[in-house]
Amino acid sequence: MKKIPLWLTYTLLRVALFVVPFAVLMLFNITWWISAILAAIIGLSSSYIFLARLRNRMSTAIYEARAKQKSAAPGADETAEDSAK
Repeated sequence: MKKIPLWLTYTLLRVALFVVPFAVLMLFNITWWISAILAAIIGLSSSYIFLARLRNRMSTAIYEARAKQKSAAPGADETAEDSAK
């Protein structure tokens, strides 16, 4: 069974933290744009509180991937500059 990528999990949780309050507010017949603003505030606040650990894991994974990518081609810039002269 494939493991779901960390960025996809984080994104889906962030979307759910917006959609659920938005749907609840719409059920109470609140104007759509007020519901959207309130749902965004609720979603941002709750994701800041409840998804902190997941956000830290994701940022670490991104950093490690970028560091690995940079170390994969050491000296590529110097080689390109030398060949341009």
